[in-house]
Amino acid sequence: MRYLLLILGCLFPGLSQAQNQFPDSWEGIWEGMLNIYNQNKLVDSVQMNFEVHPTENDSIWVWKATYETDIPDAEKDYLLVLVDGESGEYAIDEQDGIILRAWLSGNTLSSMFRVNETVLLTRYEKYGDQIHFEVIYGEEPLEDDGVSSGLIGGRQRADLKRVP
Repeated sequence: MRYLLLILGCLFPGLSQAQNQFPDSWEGIWEGMLNIYNQNKLVDSVQMNFEVHPTENDSIWVWKATYETDIPDAEKDYLLVLVDGESGEYAIDEQDGIILRAWLSGNTLSSMFRVNETVLLTRYEKYGDQIHFEVIYGEEPLEDDGVSSGLIGGRQRADLKRVP
């Protein structure tokens, strides 16, 4: 099998690169359990579904997360927009006037933003046939002698598997 892959790689040199291209290699439906922690304590778990699909515009993808919970607004129907492929800059368009900046580094798309006094760092990392999703959040850092520091309040994390 390894030799077959090597031969295919020689015959079609772009094949392996195309398989690792972001976000094309992420397209599909993914699912897993989202674990929610306050500090280091698991406080809840909910089923999470994540979808990535192309649109008619080759620089925009559907970027949708759905959480199976009774909490309102459990569907995040966003768009992922390519801003600058060379630098890895993307935007996550919440389709309500809010646009979050995001950067791709290797197989990881990260974004940092603030909502009121809470700072959030989101991370999507694809490895193999899984996407690791994580949100870390905490209080807005306080500055002291030029150094800002804040406490981590909690995190949410899920290992998502592609739905066949």
